[in-house]
Order: sequence, then structure tokens, then C-alpha cells
Amino acid sequence: MKQFTLRLDKKQQRPVVLLKNALTALVDTGAFIPVWTDDEERQFRGE
Repeated sequence: MKQFTLRLDKKQQRPVVLLKNALTALVDTGAFIPVWTDDEERQFRGE
């Protein structure tokens, strides 16, 4: 099993990590219904 240390982007409301070459990635937290704040829209399966 490997363990990684990821750098979170503190400016984001969602769990976004900073990658090389100015790339970012949204981390899948495994939440059944993701709850985000501010101007984010909720996304539900089947809509």
C-alpha cells in the first residue's frame, strides 16, 4: 500500500489538490451526496 501527501488548494471550497504543471484535481471523497457551499450547484444522480 502506498501513501501520498497531497497539497490542498486552500482557495477552493471543495477538496482540490494542486498537481504539477499548474494542474488541479478534484478529490473524490466518496460522499453519497456532496454538499458544497457558496455559489456551487448541488449535483444529484438522475437529474
